[in-house]
Amino acid sequence: KYLTDAEKEEMKDLDMTQSLKLAVEAVQRNNETLFFKTNTQLQSWDPSFQVMGTFFKDTGIKAALVFRNNILDWNVCRIRDCFAGSGMGHPVNENGVEDEVCFGRRKDPNLSTWALVNPAKMVTSIKQTEIDRVETLKKLRELGLVTEELYSEDLLSFELSSEGLERSVEGWKKLLSSWGIAASTKSIEEVLTQEPLTGKLPQPGPHSDVIYNIDEVESELRKNGLEHYLRT
Repeated sequence: KYLTDAEKEEMKDLDMTQSLKLAVEAVQRNNETLFFKTNTQLQSWDPSFQVMGTFFKDTGIKAALVFRNNILDWNVCRIRDCFAGSGMGHPVNENGVEDEVCFGRRKDPNLSTWALVNPAKMVTSIKQTEIDRVETLKKLRELGLVTEELYSEDLLSFELSSEGLERSVEGWKKLLSSWGIAASTKSIEEVLTQEPLTGKLPQPGPHSDVIYNIDEVESELRKNGLEHYLRT
């Protein structure tokens, strides 16, 4: 909303770095903060990652690197939402029949959607993701943008129970600190306790609740030393 009409037209022909530079200049003119989210894990191997990272550093952009710690959960979620690709699996109903509800399942709490998983490809994906995350953190450290990775499970644990609040407070303190914000424990607690879902969501259940062919998947994970991702 801070871009002039001329800048909006100009942006159509710009690459990502040039577009971001224009956006940064626009919000700075209005003394505002630009917040955006990008998937660095997918970009870390690309030559443009270095260009973007250097731009972040030169512009003074603060970064936070957040992963979902349980990669199995992450992949199962992507399968159920139809975002996984690469033949890793597809969503099915309670009878094992493929469905096309995909991301729409989130809008109806009465829908039951499982992931029918290709066990071998799940293992390959988990191992590659582990490698990618190490490489991403290494490159961002070299650029001076982050010092450590954070986990979404920590940031959101306050939604599961009162005991999870302390864990979330520490997670948010680390995230805000990476942005140069020294927030107090009390102020973070006050914000989180006012959230409507605080302490309301159920604890994650066993993976048999969401993986249709759980026996095959569990067997393959155990053969590859990845059973620590399983909830039974």
